[in-house]
Amino acid sequence: MKLNKQIRKTILETKEQKEKFLIEQSLVKKRLEMIVSNVKTVDDYNKLSEAKQLKLNFKILQELSFLQENNLINEQADFTSIIKDLFGGLFGSGVETIAEPVIGKILDSLGFKGKLKNFLVSFITSKPSDLINAMKDCKLLTKLISESIVEGMVMSMMEERGASGKGPSLIRNLIGGAMKSNSFITQLESQLSTSVCGIFNGFTQNAKAIQDKLSSTTK
Repeated sequence: MKLNKQIRKTILETKEQKEKFLIEQSLVKKRLEMIVSNVKTVDDYNKLSEAKQLKLNFKILQELSFLQENNLINEQADFTSIIKDLFGGLFGSGVETIAEPVIGKILDSLGFKGKLKNFLVSFITSKPSDLINAMKDCKLLTKLISESIVEGMVMSMMEERGASGKGPSLIRNLIGGAMKSNSFITQLESQLSTSVCGIFNGFTQNAKAIQDKLSSTTK
């Protein structure tokens, strides 16, 4: 009898968990569908101006941040699956495809070009969970970008050719270590925050109307 009770309890718990999951997924889908609105295909997206594409991408990233913060989605598997289910091939590989133009725009405003910019975009978007978390607040995004800039410059320095041997290698390692220190990164954040937060807040203002609509879906 005890075994039968335990089996029934397990079945009920499993059913409840499944129902909860389905409700959560329905909420996630509803909220994301409200953001993309009439943009259903690649052609629809490509017809938008670059500014409107950036705004849409930013809205999606902030919504994913909200969903992650509320434990409705987590980790890259969820991000990729949800985006693929809702948007098909609209955003290619998922979060990375959505985030690249937004991060690229911010880096452009900071004056990063060429190889270093490409590395930074790739590096920042290669960690979807960290990036989505940083979309909650411009200071968090500034910190992520600052850490990535340091990482990119140190890696570039380590790969630099034309100066080999113990001496140059030692100098590169010492400089790299100093750049990775908390104090250096904090100073970099301070210098970049105005520019990053200016762009972030501009995107946020553009997203306010849709957020007002979305707020009703969580009540």
